[in-house]
Amino acid sequence: MRNTKSALVLKPLFIISVLTLLINDHILKGLYSNWITGKLSDFAGVFILTVLISFIFPQLKKYACTITAIWFIFWKSPLSDGLIDIINTNPFWRFGRVVDYTDYIALSILPAAKTYIERDTKIYYCRRLSLIRSFALGVALIALTSTSYLGTCYSAEGTVYIGKTYDLKVPKDTVLKRLEKLGYQTRFIPKDSTNGYYSIENIIVETNDRKLCQNIDTIKQLTFFFHSLGVGNEKMSIMEVTFSDTLQITDWRRLKVLSRKYNRITKDLFAKEITK
Repeated sequence: MRNTKSALVLKPLFIISVLTLLINDHILKGLYSNWITGKLSDFAGVFILTVLISFIFPQLKKYACTITAIWFIFWKSPLSDGLIDIINTNPFWRFGRVVDYTDYIALSILPAAKTYIERDTKIYYCRRLSLIRSFALGVALIALTSTSYLGTCYSAEGTVYIGKTYDLKVPKDTVLKRLEKLGYQTRFIPKDSTNGYYSIENIIVETNDRKLCQNIDTIKQLTFFFHSLGVGNEKMSIMEVTFSDTLQITDWRRLKVLSRKYNRITKDLFAKEITK
């Protein structure tokens, strides 16, 4: 039996943390963009980083939690903007993050990380251990890096379906007047002699999506229509949004996230104000 720190990156808990980070960032966030998937990567990342510091720099084992906490607080604050700008001056990769102070809740995983790295790290030695250790370390570093790697910034082009329907407690004319008071100019587009839909153009919204190249997004056109299911049952349906940007998103998972995102945006911008 040989005492080695290799066990830190070979034990099931560490491997599960790495897999959780990869699956959450590359699959779950695309399918379910919510508070849980947003924080899950932070918890896994804090745990992995603490273990890696102890593994790569054994002399810093006692200070691994402190170093992780300082770095995480710095990285998740505006103080790191300058460093990110310097990194992003190269043409090969882009890094970024959303400043959200609620992410600091992930630091609560540090006591568990401390317990993990202080446990007995003895494992049976085999000739292939160094190869396995290097592979585990490489995967962990890739997982941590990909959490903040942006790759090519994207924008949306064409149409993203919303399909959200709201019950109206006021007449249609009142809804249109409220939209006008909110500063939105509506235009009626006839579909045939009796039917048609309305559009609002050039809606500027703020966004904190870390994969967007800018913090301001422009909806080129939003369309909606009114319909009735009987007396006293008037509804307004938001159909879709069209973007003014130029790059095409073809990933259905991203389009699904965008649909949810702009459903929330349109609700916050005017839907909850004009339908009540």
